[in-house]
Amino acid sequence: IIDFRMTEETLQTPDPVIAGVHHLKLPMLETVDMDEPDPEFVAVYSDPSADSMVKFEITYQKQIINHQVYVDFLRKKRGKTALKGFFEALVELDPDRAILWHCRDGKDRTGLAAVLLLSALGADRDTILTDFMLTNDFNQDLIDAASQTARLCHFSPDKTDIYLFMAGGVIRRFMEHALDYLETEYGSVTGYLEKELGIDEDIRNRLCTKFLYTEAEN
Repeated sequence: IIDFRMTEETLQTPDPVIAGVHHLKLPMLETVDMDEPDPEFVAVYSDPSADSMVKFEITYQKQIINHQVYVDFLRKKRGKTALKGFFEALVELDPDRAILWHCRDGKDRTGLAAVLLLSALGADRDTILTDFMLTNDFNQDLIDAASQTARLCHFSPDKTDIYLFMAGGVIRRFMEHALDYLETEYGSVTGYLEKELGIDEDIRNRLCTKFLYTEAEN
């Protein structure tokens, strides 16, 4: 089990101990990596009686969450270290074993790792994004409720995206922005994998052999 959560998150809700399972902690972000927190933001989120809509409004106003959310994981040192460890675990995985990776909601840090793995396995951009957006199918009830609230509150499209994101959804344009960033800065997703994570063509071929089925095998 690979855990991408911050140390604080793992201490609050640790993974269950399962016989025969190896736990690997690869935080993509820690509190110390964050910019100096805004006092007003901290005050609101530290208040247990604070209304959820008040928390959302200050998150939106302070731009705590925006379209850069995945790019920040990709470009910062801790994120790169976690993603490199993720791929190393995949390469070294015994044929009779399996890997489960997760974060808190299983959609952002987890989703980014899945996007990079699918890219390494040769999936095209549309397939990758379609897979990424499946989160919204599984969280449809949450998305529907949040969408209704956004309409009643007359949120702008951008504000609606942030609200849906915080409610448990994923936003396609956020991941598209991350892929655009990789293509602009590294020429392609595989360019990023090679330069920053050391995942060259040979390793990608080994991953394909390990995780892709051929017609004969099917």
